[in-house]
Amino acid sequence: MNAKRRFLPIAVAIALTLPLPSVSNCWQFGVGSPFLLFEAPLYLQLSLPGEIGVDLRVSGLVDEGSLVVEFDGTPIDPEDLVPWEHGVSTLLEGVGDGQHRLEARADLWFLFMRFPLVAWTVFDAADRANADDCEILNNEECLLPFPSSRFSRAGG
Repeated sequence: MNAKRRFLPIAVAIALTLPLPSVSNCWQFGVGSPFLLFEAPLYLQLSLPGEIGVDLRVSGLVDEGSLVVEFDGTPIDPEDLVPWEHGVSTLLEGVGDGQHRLEARADLWFLFMRFPLVAWTVFDAADRANADDCEILNNEECLLPFPSSRFSRAGG
């Protein structure tokens, strides 16, 4: 029994030094973790203003009651979040020109411990006069003809 008491502080110290699953870089998905991340819109995606679809992947270990999603600092009504197989989705309406930020926060409960999770992504909306005729590269330039093969690789 005495050996177990001596082992407990060592086990706790080891557990605290392990990397926590709360925040990591998920390149095209922005910042998140395997437990909470935005699948759409992609990080730095360029979209037309208007309606933007949002897909948030939420692990089964996440407490759904703690989930808060914000668009440009304004909370999205939880009733607007539609469940799907791997998370929730919604449609943002009336998105204007400029850079926008989506952020999600939730709690993950594991072994009676709470881990706060954060995920965020940033995307741009830009109104292009000829968006249907060209491939949008950024807010200033597009590539003609559309679709182009500029970013494709030669077959090998």
